[in-house]
Amino acid sequence: ALQGENSRMTSVMTVEPTGYDDHSRSFAASHRLSLAEIYTADNDDDNTPPSSHSSVSVSETEKYPISPPKSKSKACDALMAAAPGQITWSVNGPRLSGAVAVKDDDSVYNAMKVAFDYYRLVLEPSGAL
Repeated sequence: ALQGENSRMTSVMTVEPTGYDDHSRSFAASHRLSLAEIYTADNDDDNTPPSSHSSVSVSETEKYPISPPKSKSKACDALMAAAPGQITWSVNGPRLSGAVAVKDDDSVYNAMKVAFDYYRLVLEPSGAL
């Protein structure tokens, strides 16, 4: 993907399951957000946006201060990062053309089935995205 960054025809997108969509939400905010910030912001009554952080440091007890969304994927357990990594975000952030959050595990399972049926690829759920 990085080789195509100078191509006007190449788009780099992040695809994540809903509930673990830290890159999608960070892309929308134009800065790194932790899941703790996302869930807190989603449940604030005053809809105050989370503060901007150049470095997100989240302890184990701060990762999920409130319950994650009920629609959170159970299939994509490999994508359970608390926030985009500093290096990952420094590489991905400026190069992303967009971000997509997959709504449910059925979409993930369908992607796995398509990969197998058409390409004979056996993918784990997170890799299917």
